[in-house]
Amino acid sequence: MKLEKLRRDYRIWDISDLKNMKITDSLDKKKWLEFVEKNSSGNIFHTPYMMELYENTRKYEPIILAAVDGKEDDILSLILSVRVRVIGGIPGRLASCAIIFGGVLCDDSEAGRRSLNKLFEYYDRSIKHKVLFTEIRNIFPTDKIKKHLEAGGWNYEQYNNYLIDLRTSQELIFQSFSKSLRRNIRKAKKNGIIVEQIEDKGQLPIFYRMLRETYSKAKVSLADISLFESAFDSLQPRKMVNFFLTRLGDNYTAGRAVLSYKGSIFDWYACMNRDYAKFYPNEMLVWHILNWGIENGFHTFDFGGAGRPDQKYGVGDFKARFNGRFVNHGRYMKIHCPNILRFSRKCYEVYRRFL
Repeated sequence: MKLEKLRRDYRIWDISDLKNMKITDSLDKKKWLEFVEKNSSGNIFHTPYMMELYENTRKYEPIILAAVDGKEDDILSLILSVRVRVIGGIPGRLASCAIIFGGVLCDDSEAGRRSLNKLFEYYDRSIKHKVLFTEIRNIFPTDKIKKHLEAGGWNYEQYNNYLIDLRTSQELIFQSFSKSLRRNIRKAKKNGIIVEQIEDKGQLPIFYRMLRETYSKAKVSLADISLFESAFDSLQPRKMVNFFLTRLGDNYTAGRAVLSYKGSIFDWYACMNRDYAKFYPNEMLVWHILNWGIENGFHTFDFGGAGRPDQKYGVGDFKARFNGRFVNHGRYMKIHCPNILRFSRKCYEVYRRFL
């Protein structure tokens, strides 16, 4: 679906206690992009390109809501949420959760922050009969809007992450890695691990098969392949997504999809064929992407999350070995149907695995 066709019927709700403000679910594409690009916290998950991506993904239903200035139509805050149907065979909201990837975005002004209060109110009205709960996945600090989130009924949970500064030399970054990681990268090179970039959409099934196997073994739900096909079609021409594969001889051993926007690389999806773990393709692949990021002028590599502090998480341990800057921007959760959720604990546990 083309971006120009994403505009929906224009609906406005007056905000009586905030003069000249309104809530809308239809945005001018140019103003939308300008708002995201000029905001220091704006990231790829806030863009209309991600809206298009979700529109074209099976079992995904995006919801966009924004608070705007009633006179100038300038955006004050926005939420781009996606309803995800996690469990098949179960009707309606019992099978669905919603995720706000990248966090909630608002203008860095008192009016922008205050507009969140009404924005959350109308978001609740839009989503509460469709999903059991929503999770906000922050990738930036939320100190300035924390009180508005808490006032809206959002509960904070800690969530670890690591960021690697790419504004330095390859040598310094390599030397910052753990000793064992440096050794494993050298072994991967000696073993003959080769890194390739997917340029042909016909190679996506190779990536997706490994991804499906990885998620299946971890007992975690996985998005439909249409998410990655749509990303290849719409984001790759804009140089906003890249798919990488590692190969040993004729056998593909690992893969990674990364998103690129405003100088940052976001580690989106990763997979590995466990039969080849002893050849260290994952270590080699991350090191290759970091080099690629330096060579192409990016300033930050975002590992995309490393688990909860109280959770044993091998992926988080792997990411920690790259010695990036530790951050904990956390996540926010809001349960929209607490009564139903009490009778749906098994479904809830499945959701938690998905999240």
